[in-house]
Amino acid sequence: MIEAAKQALALDDPQGWLPIGQAMLADGVARRRSPWRVMTLASLSADGWPEARSVTLRHFDAQAWELGFNLDRRSPKWAQMAAHDQICLHGYDAAGRMQLRLWGHVRLHGDDALGDAAWTASQPMSRACYAVADAPGEELSSPPLAPAKPDARDAPARAHFGAARVALNRLDMLWLRVEGHVRVGAYLENGAMQARWLSV
Repeated sequence: MIEAAKQALALDDPQGWLPIGQAMLADGVARRRSPWRVMTLASLSADGWPEARSVTLRHFDAQAWELGFNLDRRSPKWAQMAAHDQICLHGYDAAGRMQLRLWGHVRLHGDDALGDAAWTASQPMSRACYAVADAPGEELSSPPLAPAKPDARDAPARAHFGAARVALNRLDMLWLRVEGHVRVGAYLENGAMQARWLSV
Protein backbone atom coordinates (compact mmCIF):
# COMPACT_ATOMS: atom_id res chain seq x y z
CA MET A 1 0.00 0.00 0.00
CA ILE A 2 2.76 2.44 0.94
CA GLU A 3 4.74 1.61 -2.22
CA ALA A 4 1.71 2.14 -4.47
CA ALA A 5 0.95 5.46 -2.78
CA LYS A 6 4.56 6.59 -3.23
CA GLN A 7 4.41 5.84 -6.96
CA ALA A 8 1.17 7.77 -7.37
CA LEU A 9 2.42 10.78 -5.43
CA ALA A 10 5.99 11.01 -6.73
CA LEU A 11 5.41 14.23 -8.67
CA ASP A 12 2.13 15.37 -7.17
CA ASP A 13 1.25 17.75 -4.30
CA PRO A 14 3.83 17.50 -1.47
CA GLN A 15 1.03 17.64 1.11
CA GLY A 16 -0.06 14.22 -0.11
CA TRP A 17 3.17 12.76 1.25
CA LEU A 18 2.15 13.36 4.86
CA PRO A 19 -0.25 10.38 5.02
CA ILE A 20 2.57 8.21 3.67
CA GLY A 21 4.84 9.38 6.50
CA GLN A 22 2.06 8.67 8.97
CA ALA A 23 1.53 5.19 7.49
CA MET A 24 5.24 4.43 7.77
CA LEU A 25 5.33 5.38 11.47
CA ALA A 26 2.10 3.50 12.22
CA ASP A 27 3.62 0.45 10.50
CA GLY A 28 6.68 0.77 12.74
CA VAL A 29 4.52 0.52 15.84
CA ALA A 30 2.26 -2.25 14.56
CA ARG A 31 4.66 -4.62 12.81
CA ARG A 32 7.79 -6.20 14.31
CA ARG A 33 9.52 -6.56 10.94
CA SER A 34 8.73 -3.05 9.76
CA PRO A 35 11.81 -1.06 8.63
CA TRP A 36 10.45 1.78 10.76
CA ARG A 37 10.22 -0.29 13.96
CA VAL A 38 13.71 0.66 15.17
CA MET A 39 14.87 4.23 14.66
CA THR A 40 18.00 6.15 15.60
CA LEU A 41 17.51 8.72 18.36
CA ALA A 42 19.90 11.68 18.52
CA SER A 43 20.22 13.84 21.62
CA LEU A 44 22.82 16.14 23.15
CA SER A 45 25.12 15.00 25.96
CA ALA A 46 25.95 17.15 28.99
CA ASP A 47 29.40 17.93 27.53
CA GLY A 48 27.94 19.06 24.20
CA TRP A 49 28.58 15.94 22.12
CA PRO A 50 25.82 14.48 19.94
CA GLU A 51 24.71 11.01 21.02
CA ALA A 52 22.91 8.47 18.81
CA ARG A 53 21.34 5.12 19.65
CA SER A 54 18.48 2.89 18.51
CA VAL A 55 15.00 2.98 20.03
CA THR A 56 11.93 0.90 19.27
CA LEU A 57 8.75 2.74 18.31
CA ARG A 58 5.92 1.89 20.71
CA HIS A 59 3.38 4.62 20.02
CA PHE A 60 2.24 6.86 17.17
CA ASP A 61 -0.73 9.24 17.14
CA ALA A 62 -1.19 10.41 13.55
CA GLN A 63 -3.69 13.11 14.47
CA ALA A 64 -1.33 14.74 16.98
CA TRP A 65 1.92 13.84 15.17
CA GLU A 66 3.17 12.28 18.40
CA LEU A 67 5.34 9.20 18.70
CA GLY A 68 6.74 7.31 21.64
CA PHE A 69 9.31 4.82 22.83
CA ASN A 70 10.31 3.29 26.15
CA LEU A 71 13.64 3.65 27.96
CA ASP A 72 15.53 2.98 31.17
CA ARG A 73 15.41 5.99 33.49
CA ARG A 74 18.99 5.23 34.57
CA SER A 75 20.30 5.59 31.02
CA PRO A 76 22.25 8.65 29.85
CA LYS A 77 19.60 9.44 27.27
CA TRP A 78 17.00 9.99 30.01
CA ALA A 79 19.19 12.64 31.67
CA GLN A 80 20.09 14.16 28.31
CA MET A 81 16.47 14.53 27.24
CA ALA A 82 15.49 15.84 30.67
CA ALA A 83 18.08 18.60 30.21
CA HIS A 84 17.45 19.25 26.48
CA ASP A 85 14.03 18.29 25.18
CA GLN A 86 14.88 18.84 21.50
CA ILE A 87 15.63 15.54 19.75
CA CYS A 88 15.90 14.04 16.26
CA LEU A 89 14.95 10.58 15.03
CA HIS A 90 16.20 8.91 11.86
CA GLY A 91 15.02 5.83 10.00
CA TYR A 92 15.87 4.20 6.70
CA ASP A 93 14.09 1.54 4.65
CA ALA A 94 16.81 -0.05 2.48
CA ALA A 95 14.32 -2.05 0.39
CA GLY A 96 12.07 0.93 -0.26
CA ARG A 97 15.02 3.36 -0.51
CA MET A 98 13.29 5.81 1.79
CA GLN A 99 14.86 7.96 4.53
CA LEU A 100 12.79 9.62 7.23
CA ARG A 101 14.06 12.24 9.68
CA LEU A 102 11.90 13.66 12.46
CA TRP A 103 12.41 16.51 14.94
CA GLY A 104 10.42 17.37 18.02
CA HIS A 105 10.20 18.08 21.73
CA VAL A 106 10.22 15.12 24.10
CA ARG A 107 8.28 14.66 27.36
CA LEU A 108 9.46 12.01 29.81
CA HIS A 109 7.07 9.90 31.90
CA GLY A 110 8.13 7.81 34.89
CA ASP A 111 5.83 7.38 37.88
CA ASP A 112 2.70 8.78 36.30
CA ALA A 113 -0.39 7.49 34.48
CA LEU A 114 1.26 7.45 31.07
CA GLY A 115 4.31 5.64 32.44
CA ASP A 116 2.02 3.09 34.10
CA ALA A 117 0.07 2.55 30.87
CA ALA A 118 3.26 2.07 28.84
CA TRP A 119 4.56 -0.42 31.41
CA THR A 120 1.27 -2.37 31.34
CA ALA A 121 1.39 -2.50 27.53
CA SER A 122 4.98 -3.84 27.53
CA GLN A 123 5.68 -7.50 26.82
CA PRO A 124 7.08 -9.58 29.72
CA MET A 125 10.40 -10.12 27.95
CA SER A 126 10.75 -6.37 27.41
CA ARG A 127 10.10 -5.76 31.10
CA ALA A 128 12.95 -8.13 31.98
CA CYS A 129 15.44 -5.70 30.41
CA TYR A 130 14.62 -3.15 33.12
CA ALA A 131 15.29 -5.68 35.89
CA VAL A 132 19.06 -5.62 35.25
CA ALA A 133 20.80 -4.31 38.38
CA ASP A 134 23.42 -2.22 36.57
CA ALA A 135 22.49 0.99 34.79
CA PRO A 136 22.85 1.10 30.98
CA GLY A 137 26.41 2.03 29.99
CA GLU A 138 27.85 1.32 33.44
CA GLU A 139 31.32 -0.25 33.42
CA LEU A 140 31.46 -3.91 34.52
CA SER A 141 34.33 -6.13 35.64
CA SER A 142 32.85 -9.18 33.87
CA PRO A 143 30.24 -9.93 31.18
CA PRO A 144 26.69 -9.10 32.28
CA LEU A 145 24.39 -11.82 33.58
CA ALA A 146 21.14 -12.65 31.84
CA PRO A 147 18.17 -10.75 33.30
CA ALA A 148 15.90 -12.48 35.75
CA LYS A 149 12.65 -14.05 34.61
CA PRO A 150 10.19 -11.25 33.74
CA ASP A 151 7.73 -11.97 36.56
CA ALA A 152 10.40 -12.34 39.25
CA ARG A 153 11.49 -8.70 39.61
CA ASP A 154 8.62 -6.54 38.37
CA ALA A 155 8.84 -3.99 41.21
CA PRO A 156 12.49 -2.92 40.71
CA ALA A 157 12.10 -3.20 36.95
CA ARG A 158 9.13 -0.81 37.01
CA ALA A 159 11.18 1.70 39.01
CA HIS A 160 13.74 1.76 36.16
CA PHE A 161 11.19 1.99 33.37
CA GLY A 162 10.18 5.20 31.63
CA ALA A 163 8.28 6.26 28.53
CA ALA A 164 8.98 9.11 26.14
CA ARG A 165 6.49 10.99 24.01
CA VAL A 166 7.73 13.21 21.20
CA ALA A 167 5.61 16.05 19.83
CA LEU A 168 6.88 16.29 16.26
CA ASN A 169 7.26 19.71 14.66
CA ARG A 170 9.30 18.88 11.56
CA LEU A 171 9.92 15.97 9.22
CA ASP A 172 12.04 15.29 6.14
CA MET A 173 11.26 12.43 3.73
CA LEU A 174 13.71 11.44 1.01
CA TRP A 175 12.85 8.82 -1.60
CA LEU A 176 15.86 7.65 -3.61
CA ARG A 177 14.07 6.84 -6.87
CA VAL A 178 15.91 5.50 -9.92
CA GLU A 179 13.92 7.99 -12.02
CA GLY A 180 15.04 10.88 -9.81
CA HIS A 181 15.07 11.47 -6.08
CA VAL A 182 12.06 13.05 -4.36
CA ARG A 183 12.36 14.99 -1.11
CA VAL A 184 9.60 16.55 0.97
CA GLY A 185 9.92 18.62 4.13
CA ALA A 186 7.08 19.46 6.49
CA TYR A 187 6.89 21.94 9.35
CA LEU A 188 4.31 22.46 12.06
CA GLU A 189 2.56 25.75 11.33
CA ASN A 190 -0.57 26.94 13.15
CA GLY A 191 -1.17 23.48 14.55
CA ALA A 192 -0.88 21.59 11.26
CA MET A 193 1.97 20.08 9.23
CA GLN A 194 2.62 22.01 6.03
CA ALA A 195 4.65 20.18 3.38
CA ARG A 196 6.83 21.56 0.59
CA TRP A 197 9.26 20.21 -1.98
CA LEU A 198 12.94 20.29 -1.04
CA SER A 199 16.04 20.05 -3.16
CA VAL A 200 17.85 16.75 -2.77
